[in-house]
Amino acid sequence: MDLVLRDGFVKCFPFCYAEHFFKQRWLSSRPHLRVLVQDDKKCIVGNVSIVIRDVFVGDSKLIVKVAGIQGVFIYPKLRGTGLGHKIMKKAMLVAYEQDRDIGLLFCYPYFENYYKRIKWRKIETNISMQNEQGDIVLIPSDNISMICSLKKNNFPPGDIYLNGADW
Repeated sequence: MDLVLRDGFVKCFPFCYAEHFFKQRWLSSRPHLRVLVQDDKKCIVGNVSIVIRDVFVGDSKLIVKVAGIQGVFIYPKLRGTGLGHKIMKKAMLVAYEQDRDIGLLFCYPYFENYYKRIKWRKIETNISMQNEQGDIVLIPSDNISMICSLKKNNFPPGDIYLNGADW
């Protein structure tokens, strides 16, 4: 499965993922759930992976149950068909069924308008994570953060600690 998904990322995003996925097996956190799309030949042509995590927000360390979205791709030949929207909608339904409050993803600014069209919104706050050395650091500055409401309409104010590595 890992090689199939890595190949999918490289085919879909050669300008930003090719080098990364030729060197590394997984993103920083393994997904707990996946929503996959197969074509008529049973080849995977779309993916949304979900990391189930409780994160801490603000000085009071309020716990928010998050569905961390990672590894989203739809093969280029299927873009513009609405399939990306359908797979994200299904992933959010799965996250809702897992009792998650909010969807949270990190992406390059290039993808912001796509996610806005499917009801995600950008948030501006400091987000920290635990790196491979165990240090608490801010997520990479080349990413933006976006949320999608599931069981809570608003994300509480304050800085976010991911309670582990990013996704």
